[in-house]
Amino acid sequence: MSKILFVSELGHTNKVPRDYKHMRTEFAQMHALQADHCPIYQLEQYNQKDYDHVILLISKTPQLREYLLNIDIVKSARKFGNKVWFMQEATCWIHQKMSLPHQVTHINILNSVDGILSENVTDYKYYRGVAPGTPVHTIPTLIIEDNLIDALKIEKQDKTMIGGNCSNWYGGFDSYLVADTYQNKIDMPKMRNVDFHDQLPRLSVLPHVQFHDWIYKLAEYKYTVHLMPAITAGTFCLNSAFLGIPCIGYRESDPQRICQPALSVELYDIESAVKLAVLLKDDKDFYNECSEHARNNYNKYYSEKVFLEHMGRVLNETN
Repeated sequence: MSKILFVSELGHTNKVPRDYKHMRTEFAQMHALQADHCPIYQLEQYNQKDYDHVILLISKTPQLREYLLNIDIVKSARKFGNKVWFMQEATCWIHQKMSLPHQVTHINILNSVDGILSENVTDYKYYRGVAPGTPVHTIPTLIIEDNLIDALKIEKQDKTMIGGNCSNWYGGFDSYLVADTYQNKIDMPKMRNVDFHDQLPRLSVLPHVQFHDWIYKLAEYKYTVHLMPAITAGTFCLNSAFLGIPCIGYRESDPQRICQPALSVELYDIESAVKLAVLLKDDKDFYNECSEHARNNYNKYYSEKVFLEHMGRVLNETN
């Protein structure tokens, strides 16, 4: 096993324990790889070295982007490891929402690292184009299942969860319009910018909870819809597949396309999404088939074992 250091804006230090309650994707990946973690603002004071790999997880916060203007983060990271990697966080084009100096800094980082870890196939060619000399690898999203297995036993209720708020990032309003087909209670997780959501019939905004509690809450739902045009890691789609919940979403998301191909539509094809919702509602056999395929595909393509084997190949641990 390689010795790995993650560097990000997260406040967590050292290793992530297996029973960590907020085991979101990035924490799950750190744990599976037995990696250490150093908050990026503390990197200059970090006293451990001799890592095989340093993985930079650069988020979209203005504070971090401003910080990166004044530091050569790749050069700093090379003091601690043989190879430095950039791991995608958010969309591949997130830097384009920032000022030109921030955009230039972002592209310079991509061209300075030893490799790029992309969250999905959709973004692979983008990274190959803007950083032609940097190897690009697509890596799977990950769930650590140990403390979540009992969620599979929860009986599903006739209600729908949509995957994000009504912003252009999450596409929640389109998801709501499709979810309205089920004519049942509709919920969404609390995020930023949830003003006026209480004006939509049957829609409730749930309070923010840790990842462990989120999975147990999501397990109660019979349907999920996530028509998010900003393609990222696809965690909501993967959460649904893990729980065997049929999820309608865009095929550009790897977990959606791989785990729930029959429920994947082209970007902005709301007409097909509505037809699929009608079919799920009216055809019990189709619903059960989609649920079973979601679980089976999750186990086949997104288990922790699959993740570790894939990362072993990417990090040159295996042939």
